[in-house]
Amino acid sequence: MVVLAIDTRVLEEILSLAFTEDEKRDFIPVSSVHISGVNYYNIGDPGLEFLRSLEESGLKFVVKTTINPGCSDLVDVEWQGCDPSLVHKQKEIVEIFESMGAKISLSCTPYLDVNKPKPGDHLAWAESSAVLYANSVIGAWTNKESGISALASGILGKTAYVGVHRKECRIPQYTIVYEGGISDEVEAGALGFAVGRVVNDKIFILKCPELYKLSHVRQFLAALGTSGSAPMAYINHISSKELHDTIRPSEEISISHDEVIKVVEELSSDKEPEAFIIGCPHLSYEELSRLIEYPLSRIRLPVYSFTSRSTASEIVFTRRHENLKVIKDSCVLWCGLKYLKHKTVATNSVKAAYYLKNVFGLEVKLMSLNWV
Repeated sequence: MVVLAIDTRVLEEILSLAFTEDEKRDFIPVSSVHISGVNYYNIGDPGLEFLRSLEESGLKFVVKTTINPGCSDLVDVEWQGCDPSLVHKQKEIVEIFESMGAKISLSCTPYLDVNKPKPGDHLAWAESSAVLYANSVIGAWTNKESGISALASGILGKTAYVGVHRKECRIPQYTIVYEGGISDEVEAGALGFAVGRVVNDKIFILKCPELYKLSHVRQFLAALGTSGSAPMAYINHISSKELHDTIRPSEEISISHDEVIKVVEELSSDKEPEAFIIGCPHLSYEELSRLIEYPLSRIRLPVYSFTSRSTASEIVFTRRHENLKVIKDSCVLWCGLKYLKHKTVATNSVKAAYYLKNVFGLEVKLMSLNWV
C-alpha cells in the first residue's frame, strides 16, 4: 500500500482552494459535515488508496459527520448477486469512515434522520440534493462542497467563509415563474431539471403555487442539482422566513408546462420497463411506509426501493411483496443492477433517470409511482 503524507496543513490547503487570489482567508466553524464520494463506482481503487492513507494518518472527525450511500446493501448482501470483491471494497471504504468517527448513515438524505441541521447552522455538505434541501427548506448555510473538501472540514471542524455562508451571496438573481400544473413527482423533478438549465449556478425565487408537497420539493431540488449548480432556491410557502427578508430580483423568467414535458420526453424511453427504481433521493419513513402498504395487485414489476438503514430499521413490515425489495446503504447506482441484467428500467426520479442512463447506460422510462 502506498501511504500518502496527509496532515491538517494539507487539509487546510484543500479548503483554501475555495478562496480567490484577493480574498481574505477566513474560515467559519461548522456544526456538521456530510461527505459524498463514498460509492466505489465513483472513487475506484485510487480513492480507496487515498482513504487508506488517511486512516493511516490517525486523523479523526471532530464534528458530526455523515456519509453518502455506497453501491451495495451491506446488511443483506447475498441476494444482490454483486461481485464479492466489489462488495468487499465498498465495505472497506465504509469501515475507514467509521474508524475516523463518521456516523454510518449511508444516505443522501441525512436531514431526515441522523444529521438534522437547524436554521442558521453553518455546514459543510457535499451531496447536491441535500445541500439544496438544507439551504432552501431548512434555512441552513452550506456551499456545495466536493467530497474531499467536506472530508477536510470534518477533520478540521471548519470551512471556507465564502459563497452562501455570507448573507450577501444568498441574494436571488432571478424570479422563475411557473404557472403550469404539477400532476405528480415526475413533473416536479422535470420542472427542477428545466429550471437548472436556465439558472445554471444562480440563486432564484420560484413562484409555483403547485409545488408544496415536500416529497415533490425533494424531487424538484434533486433534479435542479442535476442540470444546474445553484446552491439554493427560494420556494414560495417553503422558504418563507428567509424569503421574506431577501431582496427581490428585477429579472423574471417564465417556464412553461411544455418545457417540463420536453424534459420528461428527452430523458424517457418508450421501451417497456423490466423493473421500477424508486428512492432517489432516499425514501423517507412516510414514503416507504406508503409503498409497503400498496395493494399487492398494484406491484406488477419488480420494485427496487432505496432508503437509509436508519429509516428501514424503523419500518414494521406488515406484509411481504415478492416483487418489492428494500435496499439500504446504496444509491440507485447499485451493484445489483449490473448483475440483474435489466436493460430498461422505470423510475419516478428525474435525477435517477439521468444517472442510470448516462452512467449505467440503461434505457429509462420516467413514470410516476402511481403507475407501478
